[in-house]
Amino acid sequence: MAGSTAHGADHWESLTATLLITKSDLNPDDLTQRLGTPPDFSRSADADAGARFRGGVGCWALRTAGDDVPGALGALLPRVAPLTGELAALRAEGHRVQINVAGGVDRGRRLTVPAEILARVAGLGLPLSFTTESAADNGTEEFLDSLARPAPPART
Repeated sequence: MAGSTAHGADHWESLTATLLITKSDLNPDDLTQRLGTPPDFSRSADADAGARFRGGVGCWALRTAGDDVPGALGALLPRVAPLTGELAALRAEGHRVQINVAGGVDRGRRLTVPAEILARVAGLGLPLSFTTESAADNGTEEFLDSLARPAPPART
């Protein structure tokens, strides 16, 4: 495509990579102590209506920003890698744990992620998703809320 780059860097705005952990009874303080690292964003399931992530759902997130997808993921993955054992245990306990790349992108643009970056993500054993935001962004809480919704069932 005209004007594209190898990694689509010039097509993303407000690019972030996020490790997002959610569960109905998630307590961010307990999770912080368990993981041994503070979150960049968190909300408890029982937070006041004005400050809650999503009614009845708590969240805990590590977020990084970057100029391109490999850069954003490259900044996040070293923070996530030491947590893989605990993340696997959290998944086994019913927590939803995922990595999401998000940002504003022009319609019809192509995105290329180097195989090395995908292999590093795959090595963590976590789902990876990509989410594009529209110009009418509703803010961090609403955006992270959209990531925590269950994916539709796979078609067979």
